Amino acid sequence: MSSIPPPFDWSKRLEYNWCTVEGIEKLRRLVGPSLPYDPAPFQLGCTARMMNGQDVLCLSATGDGKSALIYLASIARKGTITLVVCPTNFLESDLVRPTNYLYKFSYFLAKLQVSSLQKKGVSAQAINAETLAAASLVGRDIWAEAKTGMYQVLLFSPETTATDEYDIFIHDEVARPRIGYFVVDEIHLVYEWGPKFRTLYETLFTMRARLPEWTVFVGLTATLDPGLETDTVIRSVGFKSNFHFEKRDCERRNVDLIIREIKYPCTGHEFHDLDWLIPPDLTKASDLPKRLVYCETIEMGHRLTVYLRSLLPPHLRKDGRKLIRHMHSLNCPQCKAEGLASLYLSGEDRDCAIFVATAVLGVGIDVFDIDGIIDYPCFSSVSALLQHTGRPARGIGRHGEAITSGKIETYLTSLSYL
Repeated sequence: MSSIPPPFDWSKRLEYNWCTVEGIEKLRRLVGPSLPYDPAPFQLGCTARMMNGQDVLCLSATGDGKSALIYLASIARKGTITLVVCPTNFLESDLVRPTNYLYKFSYFLAKLQVSSLQKKGVSAQAINAETLAAASLVGRDIWAEAKTGMYQVLLFSPETTATDEYDIFIHDEVARPRIGYFVVDEIHLVYEWGPKFRTLYETLFTMRARLPEWTVFVGLTATLDPGLETDTVIRSVGFKSNFHFEKRDCERRNVDLIIREIKYPCTGHEFHDLDWLIPPDLTKASDLPKRLVYCETIEMGHRLTVYLRSLLPPHLRKDGRKLIRHMHSLNCPQCKAEGLASLYLSGEDRDCAIFVATAVLGVGIDVFDIDGIIDYPCFSSVSALLQHTGRPARGIGRHGEAITSGKIETYLTSLSYL
C-alpha cells in the first residue's frame, strides 16, 4: 500500500445495513475493481453480515471460494486489520504466497506467483517463527510493521497467538483500533487436532475477551460433521448466539474417489502397491501427473519416499530428491520454501512429480494442476479424506482423482457421510 489509511471508526459500523439488495450491490461495487473475478452471492452475503457485525461460520467445498471472506471486508472497509489463524506455516505462506517467505529464495519464488492477497490489493503478512527470523536477517521487525497498520491481513499459527508479542500487538494503542475481524481457517481442526495434537486450537475462545468488543469472528472449513464436532467448534471459538451458519454443498464432482485393494504390507521398506507410480520409461517429471501421497506419520513418509526414489530409472536417480519430495512439518525453512516453489511449477517447468506429505499439505493448499492424491495406506478420518480430495483439479475445467484403500466397512461409513 502506498499510504496507510486512518483506522476505521467502529462506532459507525452499524450505521449502514449491508444485508439489503442495495447494500449487497454497494459492496459489489466496492470490492469489484480489486478482484480478478466476479464475487459469488454467498461471498458477498457473508461479507455483508460480517460488516453488519455478525459472526459467520462458513461450510463450503474446497476450492469454492470461502477464503474470500478473509479479505473482502478489508477491501471494502479501509483502515481495518483482519487476524487469521492458520493450521500450518505452509498454509500461512500459501495465502501470502511465498514471495517474502525466505529472503534468499525471494526472487525465485516471486517468479512463481505473486501473493494471492496482494493481487487483490490487500497487503498481507504471515507472522511465525520462520518469517520473523528471516525478516530479522535483513533488519526488519514484522511486529513493529504490523503495529503501524501497513498490513490489512495478518496470518498466525495457533502457537503465535499464545506469545507475549501477539498479546502486546493486539493491545497496542495504534493497532488495536484497527482490528475488526478474527478468522479461523480450517476451523474443523479445533475439533480434530485440538484434543490430540495442537491443544492451542482449543483455547481460541479466549480471543473473544482479548480482542476489541466489536471484533467479528469468522470460521472457514470444508468439513464439519453435525452434532458433537459442530457444537465443539462453536463453543471453543466463542461464536455469538446470533452467528450465521452458511452451509453449502461440499461435494467435489470433478474428483473421482477410487478404492484400491492393498495386497502388500506397508510396515517395511518396500511398498509394491505403489510401484505403478514410477513407470520404467520415465524421462522427466512432467511425464507423470502431479500427485500428492499422504502418509499419517513422517517416519512412514520417509520410508515411502526412499522406496519411490529407488524405483526411478538410473539416469534420474541423481535428481531423486527433486523428482520425489518429502514435505512435512520438520522440514527446514529452506526445504519448505523450495518445496512450495516446486509445488507451484507447472507444465514442462515442473521438476517434481510426486509429493509425499503429512498433514502440512492436507488443508488449504491451492494449486490448480494437482492431478490426484493418494491416501496411503488409508485415510485417518473422514474429515481428512474430504480435505485431501479437495486438493486435485482446482483449476477450471480440470478433473482429478483421489485414491485410497482400507476396510470396506470404513468406505461404507465414509460414503454415507459424503
